[in-house]
Amino acid sequence: SRGRRPPLTGSNAANGESMKRGATLAIKQFNAAGGLNGEPVGLQIEDDKGEPNEATNIAKKLVSDDTIKVVVGHFNSACTNAAKDTYNTKGLVEFTPASTNVTICRGADWTFRNLYHDDYQGRYIAYYVKHKLGHDRAAIAFENDDYGRGLKEAITAYAAEYGLEIVAEVNWIRERNMDFKTPATTLQEAEPQTVIIAALYNEALLLSKVIRNDLGWADVTILGSDGVMDDTVIEQGGGAAEGATATRR
Repeated sequence: SRGRRPPLTGSNAANGESMKRGATLAIKQFNAAGGLNGEPVGLQIEDDKGEPNEATNIAKKLVSDDTIKVVVGHFNSACTNAAKDTYNTKGLVEFTPASTNVTICRGADWTFRNLYHDDYQGRYIAYYVKHKLGHDRAAIAFENDDYGRGLKEAITAYAAEYGLEIVAEVNWIRERNMDFKTPATTLQEAEPQTVIIAALYNEALLLSKVIRNDLGWADVTILGSDGVMDDTVIEQGGGAAEGATATRR
């Protein structure tokens, strides 16, 4: 049996739903090809809601179930970090396809991932803004969690190396701070050429709408991190999403 730990509710639910569909299809195909030693593999899906405390609770539940052999998740870096001690203490493999914070696998022999970490992504973003866009001034808007803070720190470090000036930083807590007029105004007053958004898609979209629609700030480039990559941004963004770019897993 396998466990799957995506957020299926809350503002990050589209990412969890994508993980759920992928896992369901993979298990279906695996079992159709003969399963594991001729036996079908089961799939148990849990919802950590994108909350570290809930992720820890789920981890405690799963390590007590001997039928669970691998946990695929969690999605959010904060959730993976919160749960990893529980998995590692019991020797249960935690394999995240999405958590990019640089600390995810540190001190955790049973925690793995199959994608880059934010030191690499931060370097790429800073390089792209400076050397591909040719911009000298950037601002960073980030979610105040393991993902957003870690990525912000990496971008800032490499920006200094490349000669990219970070003229402003604003942050918020996902699902708690939903008024983006004040942070957007702070960014605009700093006059960056690029606004880098280190966040997930929902709040990134809200901020972009304020920048484009409410402030009428049309000449700034909006560059999102990998967490911004979701069809929701295109479907609901309208003109606010036009011309925006994002890194991609």
